[in-house]
Amino acid sequence: MQGMEMLEVLKSVQFSGVECIVPVLPGVGNLEDLLQEATKRNLRLAGVPARCITILPPLPCTEDDLLTFARCYCFSDGMGASKGEIRKMLFDVLDDCVPLNANIAYHPVDVLMRILHLLLALSRASDLDFRLLSQSLALLQLAEVSRVAQVLRHDVATGLSEATRANAERVLREGQPKAIAHETFHQEQLPKKEMSDDEIDGTEHVDDGAEQMTPARFLKEIDFEIVNKSGIFFEDPSNEKGPLAAIYLKGALSSHLCGSASAVLEHAATTRNLRKMLNGGTPPHTGIVGFYDYVNNASSRKCRETQFTRRNWPEIANDVTPLLQRLDAIYREYAPLHYKQQKSSIPERFQLFGTAFSTLTVNRNFRTAAHADRGDFKSGLGIVAVLDGEYEGCHLAIPAINRAFDLKPGDVLLFNTSLEHGNTEVHSPADMWTRLSIVAYFRTGLVSQACIEQEERQMRELILNDPRPKHDVVNLNMANKFQTGPLMMPRTLLPLLSQAQMSAIIFASERLHRNSGSILGMSMGLGKTLVALSLIFSHSFQNRQDDLLVITPKTIVPHWLEEIEKWRRVACLHLSLSVVSSELQQVDFENAVLQYQHQCEGESHKVGHCFIVNPEAVGPLMRRCQKLNPALIILDEGHRVSSKQSRLKEFLAQFSSRRRVVLSGTPVQNHSEELFRLVEWVAPEVVLTLSKESFCELATHIDAFVDSNANASDSLFKCAARAQRFILDWQKGFVLRCVDLQLPELTDLLVVCGSSGWQKHQRIIFNLERCSSSLQACEHRTHHLSAHPLCLIGFIAGIWSRSNEQIEFLPQDEKNRCDELLQNRQQKEFVEDIASLSGKMQALINIVAYCQRRREKVVVFSQYVGVQELIYRFLIAGGFNPLLLRGRDSLDMRKKSIKRFASLQSDQCSALIVSTRVGAYGVDLTTANNVVLFDSWWNPQVDAQAIARCYRRNQVRQVCVFRLATFFDDASVIRSQYRKLALVESLIDGNLSRPKLPQLFAGDDTPAGIIQDASKDREELWTTLIKQRLNDDAQSGLAGDSSIVAVLQHCGS
Repeated sequence: MQGMEMLEVLKSVQFSGVECIVPVLPGVGNLEDLLQEATKRNLRLAGVPARCITILPPLPCTEDDLLTFARCYCFSDGMGASKGEIRKMLFDVLDDCVPLNANIAYHPVDVLMRILHLLLALSRASDLDFRLLSQSLALLQLAEVSRVAQVLRHDVATGLSEATRANAERVLREGQPKAIAHETFHQEQLPKKEMSDDEIDGTEHVDDGAEQMTPARFLKEIDFEIVNKSGIFFEDPSNEKGPLAAIYLKGALSSHLCGSASAVLEHAATTRNLRKMLNGGTPPHTGIVGFYDYVNNASSRKCRETQFTRRNWPEIANDVTPLLQRLDAIYREYAPLHYKQQKSSIPERFQLFGTAFSTLTVNRNFRTAAHADRGDFKSGLGIVAVLDGEYEGCHLAIPAINRAFDLKPGDVLLFNTSLEHGNTEVHSPADMWTRLSIVAYFRTGLVSQACIEQEERQMRELILNDPRPKHDVVNLNMANKFQTGPLMMPRTLLPLLSQAQMSAIIFASERLHRNSGSILGMSMGLGKTLVALSLIFSHSFQNRQDDLLVITPKTIVPHWLEEIEKWRRVACLHLSLSVVSSELQQVDFENAVLQYQHQCEGESHKVGHCFIVNPEAVGPLMRRCQKLNPALIILDEGHRVSSKQSRLKEFLAQFSSRRRVVLSGTPVQNHSEELFRLVEWVAPEVVLTLSKESFCELATHIDAFVDSNANASDSLFKCAARAQRFILDWQKGFVLRCVDLQLPELTDLLVVCGSSGWQKHQRIIFNLERCSSSLQACEHRTHHLSAHPLCLIGFIAGIWSRSNEQIEFLPQDEKNRCDELLQNRQQKEFVEDIASLSGKMQALINIVAYCQRRREKVVVFSQYVGVQELIYRFLIAGGFNPLLLRGRDSLDMRKKSIKRFASLQSDQCSALIVSTRVGAYGVDLTTANNVVLFDSWWNPQVDAQAIARCYRRNQVRQVCVFRLATFFDDASVIRSQYRKLALVESLIDGNLSRPKLPQLFAGDDTPAGIIQDASKDREELWTTLIKQRLNDDAQSGLAGDSSIVAVLQHCGS
């Protein structure tokens, strides 16, 4: 660690209050400098763990005060005080003694509470455990903490003296210890800077809640129709089935509810905030109660209770809860669709007292300028209620519906906060009016990636500071006091999980705790199998007699076997009893099923089984194990249940469990309705918030926009944007989208190849010209022809597949040429001559040669057996030593081929030819960093799966994808792929877009000339291919094109 890095670590600890461990290695720099810099910042150092130094924040109080606080905390039950009351007392005490400043982004009470938690555990630990902990815990290396721990242990053993108990009770009663807070928090030896507006309130900054930051624009009462009677208002008054704008309820709250809540909440409204833009430049009286995300704040502690909430939690719980529950009941009664969607999307740990709200904004005497809230749940409603006040005017106006609502104490307004709104003028004289109002809503930043990362850090810190043996299993949710469902995991596994995997585990476990399911839309190669194994382990650890069911494609079953064994060995991830249906373990599977049947009949003790089977084996398994009713179902590549006529879905409907997890990098493949079917399967309750008919109606707007041209009307875009917003919020509670942003660069190229004269001639004689504009998905002859003319001849002749078509009309010399190639003739000159009959084949050979010169490996994917065989023969004859991975190969042969490809050097084996349908799932081919898609399919996710074999975790080099295409047979396929990619972006990724189709494929006319638009670093390769002319057809007079017509950047990149 160099000097600058050391300073950054010290600043981080000083700013966040979180301990940091640095290794004592030759690169750590001057330890004396470290000590001096830590002393300047009042930081503490501890020489644990072994060969490391732990940097700790300063103690927030003196040793005497620490002992007093610890006695209050450890003996609070006998003094009639709760832990929450002690926490509030600590805030009151330290707030008077410790000034917050811009260089500290945490409250000293947070550090003190961590120490008190530790002292409480140490005071009741055995002597042996205490001695062991004294050697490993960093805090116990501090003399003050160690001495206090010793005294507490003595107090627990002998009991508190009368004088000591009286002093502790006095502190609890009066909130003042004898000494003052530690002076180190007063001293600031670093250069001070003038605090900006962003730092005026320490860690409690919130954004302005508005989308506009232009000078304030206030609304005028004269421009609106005043509403003072209860009613329901829609954005389009003529369409009562359209979007809801507002629901006004006169006198919905009792004076008792308002009075009790206002006595507590009025103190939350202060001028220490960043909302002055909504008040004409003057900071208004406003504040946040409940949970806030602080995403735009410099604080490292995101997604937590606000400072006011922490200090006043007992009063909020007693006096504000009835008000919140009443607002929740009103919301549920008058807007059930919005309520159910919002309640299902907000995590339980952020539900304020079990309501559909996470956050309250409290405003006192605040006339807001026109704004539209950001950060609120867009598919839900915000609830405005006035609690107290004497005023005239200050109506809440919504320009979209031309209404201004006359809200008085006790009135409630439910409205769409994404619509522009603000307050009209106040008619009461200045400084002669009072108004206290609240807004209750769900802050969506609480489920943002920043908050998930914070939870991950808390879990890792828990493991890091846990002194128990490494093989122990811990509850990771102990680090989150608001999380109720346990998440069990071996300590050794946590450091091995990536951020994306941790995010998926946290998301899925929370849904499972709520007896519901989830869809983990993790991009290919992120380790979905390990996520599933972690969830299985956690469930089995807590429910050892439960049966579990994992359904995965047959080709991926061996991958599951390998992963189970790998993580059992590496991270002690033991599954109770896994039963895997595999060709390699068929005998073991039969014995396990027989054992399970005996247990179900009561012939032996029942233990939980984890069945891992392919979809085709589910039906037979259910017939043999009729009492099987898994408590958890995990569906790998789960988009299989999204089709209309899914046989697998019918089988799974017989199971009663609602704990269902879908693993899929491609939740939407072809149609928007697939998303609804998938979400409906994992969480059947979604039909209560959005019916299938309503979803299809919304999706129709998105489909219409995706299919429209650039000149489409603005209304089409607005309808699509509104539908997209609703669908994204609707799926937020069930679908997690994870994309790995730490992978190396991906270059995705569309290489448009030319046609030889003989290929053009064969299109005519086989009557394929009629298909040039729109090919059917079942038309395979054109794909064989674009691969090579001889490939089409072999396909029709039945060499690669059965066919009744005859080839008697073909010239005899072409039959002979076909026979020569199929008989494995390997003369290089012959191969070069034959290869020039196909633009794709010519391009492929040059690409493989290019990769071999760069000492890189390449994987070639094709869907057709004949094409795979032909490519293999060409590359063999060209001296490239390829390997072939076919669908008809046994599992053992496939594993050996993959292992051999990974172990050989590029000069020994530079290419692997793989069947797209077989090799695109559950295979790691990261030893290669070049991918050739010889033929593409109508579903772009099939190609994405193939690319993910090389572009995934463990890949450290730049990956280049070459998509070979011809204008004749791939134009329709390319158009279909781009449309479906745009649909996925709109439904899943949140980017409303039309297909970014290359101009080359925008029409049906064959392109003329050479277009080059990508990969200038491969100029030599493109120049070679452009200069090479394909063979002409002498008989028909048809001229051959260049090997490539265009090189374009694919939209997938």
